[in-house]
Amino acid sequence: NSQTSFPEQAIFYYISSLFPNSVNRYVFDKTELDVFIPELSIGIEYDGFHFHNKKSNKEVLKNQKCIDNGIKLIRIRENGLTSYNDCICIFRQDNFSNEALSDVINELLRQLGKPVTIDVNKDKAIITKQYKQYVLDNSITSLKPELLLDWDEDSNDGLMLENFTKGSHYKAHWKCHICGYEWDAEIKSRFAGNGCIMCSMKKFTQTRSIKVLNVETSVVYTSLTDAERKTNIERHSISDCCKGKRD
Repeated sequence: NSQTSFPEQAIFYYISSLFPNSVNRYVFDKTELDVFIPELSIGIEYDGFHFHNKKSNKEVLKNQKCIDNGIKLIRIRENGLTSYNDCICIFRQDNFSNEALSDVINELLRQLGKPVTIDVNKDKAIITKQYKQYVLDNSITSLKPELLLDWDEDSNDGLMLENFTKGSHYKAHWKCHICGYEWDAEIKSRFAGNGCIMCSMKKFTQTRSIKVLNVETSVVYTSLTDAERKTNIERHSISDCCKGKRD
């Protein structure tokens, strides 16, 4: 459920060992690459079948952005996905075994001019540790623990918020811990600060309310609307009086 994956972290583990300046989750022109090698201006994407079998439009757009920015893009794609002519595609023969993952990474390294034979099974423990640390460091609960107050675990099929990173597009169900309002929103949107609409509207209304003092009776009204309702005087007349435009 997190935005990264074990295959992506395996790729980054081997790439960063050969190219120390490599960046995981590199962002350019509002676009993100799984791995980027600055000295070669090469971007690497790992495309899992589950998340990429219906994202062709977004992928085509990313391919073009890489071309426009002088980035050579290499996609490692799981079995069942289509190929592209505007980037290099390396296909994984099966989507589950570490042997198949090792094969595509070995082909990737060959294309990068680093024909070093790697074995994911041998390095599984250290890659898993790196993967878990990445998820922990980028987890919503680590970066914005207050969102846990609105997380509705039952309505989210038992999924835990700590398993998601800040950039996740997963549309989750939320329940405001203040007013009880329920709504659906992407985790990425919540991390950006988009919260409960009802509480936002109430806060906006409160900030827009101007208290009104009747200097003759010393009564304080919470707003012009409140003063209008309780005195039967039109609010624009009360407003003009407050502004000194009329007695």
